[in-house]
Amino acid sequence: MKPQLLAAVAAALLASTQMAAAQDATTIVAPEGFTAAESPATQAELMGTVVYSAAGAVIGEVTDIIAGNDPAQNAPTGTLTHVVLDVESVLGDDARYVAVPLEAFVLFRSADEVRLVLTANEEYLRTQPFYEAGNPATLGAVPG
Repeated sequence: MKPQLLAAVAAALLASTQMAAAQDATTIVAPEGFTAAESPATQAELMGTVVYSAAGAVIGEVTDIIAGNDPAQNAPTGTLTHVVLDVESVLGDDARYVAVPLEAFVLFRSADEVRLVLTANEEYLRTQPFYEAGNPATLGAVPG
């Protein structure tokens, strides 16, 4: 009887852990008319792109793009690593810019547009340093 009870408790505990993990995970659904991109975006495509939250709210706009050119960034020269976002309207700060790693986004394409959707929440943006050009210490971290 004890082995069966232990197995039942273990199964219930595993199921509740999996359910909690599933509730915490954000599933990004493609916006209407868009599909998940199969290839990375180019610098020209990203400049000026409006960035959205997983819920579809506007977060900001891409104002600059950072390409790897520093061994500390662990990226080959020329590889796009971060986009700089103007998030002033979302956070209510005057001219707040944050450099967010490309890994923090899901990229979608339509026939004539690319759309970046941030996988992190607004709190993530609040915790990122204000971006200062040329200062690698102000590059944002991957959400997690």
